[in-house]
Amino acid sequence: MINIDLADCTSLIEFYKRITQGQISAHGTDYCRVHQAIEYALQPGDKRYVELGVNQGATLAAAMTIQGGLRSCHAYDINLENFEPHRHLFERRADKNNLLFEVKERSSHDRGIVRECDVLYIDTVHKWTHVSVELQNWSGSVAETIIIHDTNSRQDIRQGIDSWVKRAPWHVKEHNTQSVGYTILERT
Repeated sequence: MINIDLADCTSLIEFYKRITQGQISAHGTDYCRVHQAIEYALQPGDKRYVELGVNQGATLAAAMTIQGGLRSCHAYDINLENFEPHRHLFERRADKNNLLFEVKERSSHDRGIVRECDVLYIDTVHKWTHVSVELQNWSGSVAETIIIHDTNSRQDIRQGIDSWVKRAPWHVKEHNTQSVGYTILERT
């Protein structure tokens, strides 16, 4: 994970374009394929989106720049230091699109943040022991899709997911193995 200097961005569209270019330059084109998974999950629109693990906000920007994709957007990270310089771009976009928007500095294990949503995106601590608690806390509140990032680079997470779906009302729609990978879970 890298941090890109985006201090001079004047819109969320510009921010998203530049952060994606920076991530592709640093990690290769496949690194950002998860953005397409988020876009797919948010169609046909009017969705409630929650993101656990914000960092600078690349995937949050991906979700918020989809036309008609969101009704509400809530995001949480244990440390928002990398996000705060750009918060105003997200808030401006949310205001412009009449989007219920909230980003808070909270642990992804905090049960107080759990809410109903259509799509949950997880990119926090890359260990199955951590992700399993997030799935336990959140899976009953997610109506459609859970996307988990970095599942190719962390085999313990992928194996844990494969075991978890055997006893949960979810199935694996896709295990993407390009770059760090991601996994899409859909409710059965």
